[in-house]
Amino acid sequence: MNYQELSLSAHAAQAEALSEALESLGALSVSLQDANDIPIYEPKPQTHPLWDDIIITALFAHDADFSMIKAAITSHHNGIIINEALVEDQNWVEKSLNDFKPIAISKNLWICPSWHELEVDATILHLNPGLAFGTGEHPTTQMILRYLAEHPPHHTVVDFGCGSGILAITASLFGAEQVYAIDIDEQALVATYSNAQLNHKEKHITICLPEDLPLLQADQLLANIFLTPLIELRENFLRLLKAQGEILISGVLQSQVHQLMNAYINDFDLSVIDEQSEWLLVRGIKK
Repeated sequence: MNYQELSLSAHAAQAEALSEALESLGALSVSLQDANDIPIYEPKPQTHPLWDDIIITALFAHDADFSMIKAAITSHHNGIIINEALVEDQNWVEKSLNDFKPIAISKNLWICPSWHELEVDATILHLNPGLAFGTGEHPTTQMILRYLAEHPPHHTVVDFGCGSGILAITASLFGAEQVYAIDIDEQALVATYSNAQLNHKEKHITICLPEDLPLLQADQLLANIFLTPLIELRENFLRLLKAQGEILISGVLQSQVHQLMNAYINDFDLSVIDEQSEWLLVRGIKK
């Protein structure tokens, strides 16, 4: 069965009203995307910002009255219709799976979807990201992964903000003896455990909420998180790391690195050791 697709150009202030109107007219789904490719890097807590200019795409049944729908939208709302199309039905789950391909992180590390066969002379991390962040495609993830693959991890490693568990599992695959995967999102903990099982590491990684983390002095802490929580969590990281312990920070943009340095400089010797796109990998040694 085919579907009818309608795309509108609108401003952020119109998004809610237009989405509700499309749904009331029978839309099977409504999605929003940036019209100008301007990223929103770090929204404030409890906020859900939109881009200034957006494209709203609605999917309708093949027999929907498109003339009536378009007339209703243009007469009552300010969205501008920019495209109409017929969309062929397909296996949407299969399509999403096919979009996630094996990724070569370095000569000795590959990230491979759990449903894909891969034969390479390297360590393979099998991954099913589910709803959690971290597939190995983002620069912040790739930089820490490369570092772990090229520098054998330390005895005790904490992955703070573990997402899909990709960093914690990689640390374990490359030799870390004790790994702790921490996240405030319980869905991330579920995804991490599932991926640890895929890689036969569920018995080697402790997965928990921050408040359930036992007292420890880690050799290495991995923090692929944004600037604001990085600054807020500085004291926590200090308590978790032993003297001369190493912290790897990769959620910082070039424009933000001075803020990070100012917040951490009294307690860590810091240096930028990698750069990819607009993102930096910062290595720190606890004083």
